[in-house]
Amino acid sequence: MLAGSAGRNIDRASQSASCNAAHFCGGLVGCYAPAISTSWFYRNFYKGLSHEKPIYLLTFNNEITQHEEWLERAGIKTSHAGALMLSKLTSPEASVSWVDHLLNRHGNLWINRFSRLVEPYIPYQWFTSEQTPLGEHEKLSFIEYLGGVSLQ
Repeated sequence: MLAGSAGRNIDRASQSASCNAAHFCGGLVGCYAPAISTSWFYRNFYKGLSHEKPIYLLTFNNEITQHEEWLERAGIKTSHAGALMLSKLTSPEASVSWVDHLLNRHGNLWINRFSRLVEPYIPYQWFTSEQTPLGEHEKLSFIEYLGGVSLQ
């Protein structure tokens, strides 16, 4: 960490730049990160982005409570979204169950590799966790179901 005025200047500059970017985007910003970083850079980046409106944090974090407390203390307004892996969508019932679980736990969700819904399912590949074995009709039903889901 930088000491003294140099560190404070970088803190202010990074926060100001991200604040300007958020304003340019109409205040609605989502940030993808595999995990929530608590470094000085991300603290200021997130704080600047959430200056006008909360930012959406799209992560793989399942235990968000401790991070929410840290974010709040740092003055960062967020809404967390939990990750839904397509491989969890093994049946129409499981699909609804996973969506309900994530919404109850996080309030929001994001779908990892949503674009893979149009690809045929190929088991035992490095990308299989990014695919669903659902049939075409079940995929369409799932997309229609998502259209009626209320997010926070």
